[in-house]
Amino acid sequence: MASTAPDPAVELLRRVADMKLLPEAAIRVRDIANDPDASTTDLADAAGLDPMLSARVLRMANSSVFNRGTPVTSLRRAVSVLGFARTRNLALGMAMVAIGDRKLKYRSRLWAHTTSVAAATAQLARFVKDVDPQTAFLGGLLHDLGVQVLLALAPDDELGLLARWPDGDPRLLKGERDRFGFDHARVGGLVADQYGLPSVVADAIRLHHQIRVHPGRLVMPGARLAAAVALAERLVQLTERGMPAPNVAGTVSMDPLAKPLGVSKASLQVAAEVFEEEAKALQSMLD
Repeated sequence: MASTAPDPAVELLRRVADMKLLPEAAIRVRDIANDPDASTTDLADAAGLDPMLSARVLRMANSSVFNRGTPVTSLRRAVSVLGFARTRNLALGMAMVAIGDRKLKYRSRLWAHTTSVAAATAQLARFVKDVDPQTAFLGGLLHDLGVQVLLALAPDDELGLLARWPDGDPRLLKGERDRFGFDHARVGGLVADQYGLPSVVADAIRLHHQIRVHPGRLVMPGARLAAAVALAERLVQLTERGMPAPNVAGTVSMDPLAKPLGVSKASLQVAAEVFEEEAKALQSMLD
């Protein structure tokens, strides 16, 4: 009887588990987020376990997006200003972006991209049935979690692939499968499952590229979030090229995913006009 070859993605997950990628504060934040009886005080205390995370949460709470009055000087007040769900999402997102070598220049580029997609996805979710804006924010923030993991475990290989094909190019996924035996979307979904992130977010990470090939999956909650992430990523890419918001909205409204999600040209223009301010505030947290 022929032996079955080991799944390379499963082997990678074992390496991820050995690396203990999530710091204690992020694990505590995740556990509190899954506890229906947890309070904002519990969440603030958990964030306080990590001085860098604490500083970044305070910086975000004092940004012009959330605070135009008295300076926020305590974590408990910061959690109150940002809200329970947003603080949780920021803590998890910051933990994930810290994976790997901090000296990698691509890390700041990846954070800039994922925060923009997170802000845009949350804006789009306001107009999409059955997609919660805060869950959408987390899905957008972590949609390229697999890229981050591959940069941590095989930086030279993944950077070489990213230099040839930018994220979003289907040739990148094929290049990853040829090199590793899996692509970043699959491993990102598996790592999200491994760390106990919401299943709808893990599914969105897994499907955010596939959804364009299999739009029939839009009946699944994770697939609807994946489609919102894919649409937001397109919106961000066009904005980054300097296209005005009305033109961005017109172009993205023609995307095959827009109609099934029920996203109008007007709602796309609103998202294109407002996501950048929050994205810039998020990007400053990594400085």
